[in-house]
Amino acid sequence: MGWGIFATATLIFIIGQILRVYSDNWISVWSKRKYTNEGYTSDAFYAGLYGVTVTAFIIVSFIRAYWNYDAGQTAAANIHEATFARVLNAPMHFFHVTPIGNLLTFFTKDVNTIDDVLVDNMLLFFILFWILILALGVVTYNLPIFLAIAGGLAVIYIIVVRRFLQSSEPMMRVSSESVSAVVAHTAETLSGLAVVRAFCQQEKFLSDNIKYQTRSTVVTFSIANLSLWRAFRVDIIGSLLVLLCCLLAMLSESIEAADAGLVVSNSFQILLFFSIMSRFMGEINDNMSAIEQACIMTELPQEEEPEYEEEVPHDWPSAGSISFDKVVMPYLPGKPPVLKGITFAIKNKEKVGVVGRTGAGKSSLIVALYRLAKIKKGDIEVDGVDCSHVKLHSLRSRMAIIPQEPVMFSGTIRTNLDPFYEYSDKELIDVLEKCLLGPMIKSQEDGLNAHVEPMGANFSLGTQQLICLARAMLNPSPILLLDEATAALDSDTNAAVSQVLKDNFSDRTIFTIAHRLDTIIESDRILTVSSGVVAEFDRPDILIEDPNSVFHELCMNTGKAQYQELARKAKAHFEEKKEQ
Repeated sequence: MGWGIFATATLIFIIGQILRVYSDNWISVWSKRKYTNEGYTSDAFYAGLYGVTVTAFIIVSFIRAYWNYDAGQTAAANIHEATFARVLNAPMHFFHVTPIGNLLTFFTKDVNTIDDVLVDNMLLFFILFWILILALGVVTYNLPIFLAIAGGLAVIYIIVVRRFLQSSEPMMRVSSESVSAVVAHTAETLSGLAVVRAFCQQEKFLSDNIKYQTRSTVVTFSIANLSLWRAFRVDIIGSLLVLLCCLLAMLSESIEAADAGLVVSNSFQILLFFSIMSRFMGEINDNMSAIEQACIMTELPQEEEPEYEEEVPHDWPSAGSISFDKVVMPYLPGKPPVLKGITFAIKNKEKVGVVGRTGAGKSSLIVALYRLAKIKKGDIEVDGVDCSHVKLHSLRSRMAIIPQEPVMFSGTIRTNLDPFYEYSDKELIDVLEKCLLGPMIKSQEDGLNAHVEPMGANFSLGTQQLICLARAMLNPSPILLLDEATAALDSDTNAAVSQVLKDNFSDRTIFTIAHRLDTIIESDRILTVSSGVVAEFDRPDILIEDPNSVFHELCMNTGKAQYQELARKAKAHFEEKKEQ
């Protein structure tokens, strides 16, 4: 298909340029006023045929422009769709090692280059290329010696353009990197603006931004100077070519005046080619860096689907049991594992809290459960089904999760709760009321259609987390995962979230990773993780009283009064469970 499109494009361009050259040549014939064998001698014949030729050229030009635009936009759309899909399905470690500025630069600057700039430049390149070929043919036909002279100047032209391209390519790569650095620094500064101000680091970040901007400006200035260097030399070569063509036409005794005018006219078109073509060659070469990045994007590794897919029931998981069996998982291939043979089992409807020091591997348990990183060894089962044999979409869509940072999208409250419009307004309002958001939704003039700014910026952090909790409540999955979901909340909001979980999620398995111990002290069991393995797994009232347990040490580090309160809550929860 690609070669067919290329052949069609070439044919359209050739026909267009032949019509243009024929119309110019017809003026030369007209000026000679030679009679044809058919006896047509009036100007009307010459003018009519010239008009038909020009009209045909205009029609072909329109077809050429439309076809080029349509083919270019189709190709650009396919490239964007392919690259965007590859990025969305790339493994998580890709986003850990790839600066966000690189992705932003590609999907803004590079995509714009492919959509608009490259399409126009390719059109002009092909037009100029066929102008050159046919102009050389016309001049050489009338002045054969011109081909030898043009060949010598063409060698010099190629040397100049090659030197230009050799210097331009690395400079454009540096330019792209410098722009990415500016974009990345700006994005990071804006996302961490509160921290920058809190530590009074505005001057440092401003200085760094100026440094990145200066580097980008210096590269841009150097590229502009390089373009001037190329333009000056190419214009001299083109001017010499026109001068020699005029001299040859004057000195030739065999060429007629009309043909001499045609030769000089076409030599000016060659000058135009020399001047503009070199610029477009440089620009297209630079534009191709965007295509190069797109090719890199289309070769990104993808999240692996299971070689053997196990068909799971539509209501899976129905109970909510989870088991890890000697699971070994590194985040990156070839790197040391963060989970080192971890083994434990959670019963259905059990409330399990996960604790451990920073870097112990707590959040890695959820990463492994969702297959966000490839498991090297071991098995993970949910309701007796090996998760490695379940499609990623089925696996991830059938477990509810509330991350540490609430995730909200620009739109409305409804689209954030129910993006696929699967629930009625009454069901959504009931869920919001259960999550203590009844007064909030009633205060909104538009109710469920109230506007939500990007990242939920027009709501407090506590409200955002409660909305995410309501979204999880709509998911009928019997498993709810919380990854330090209340770590950034104040004590009152934390207590409210805990109460909502206690009142509305009693029939679900809850797997809570927490930094604040009061969040998980009323769990059925506590899983303590240390250096990627299970240090202990037992009831909180037992672990907190065991002076040799890691959990006891963590509780003691909170202070004597807090330790006593945690011990009281753990014991009270155990007594409550005994009575049930």
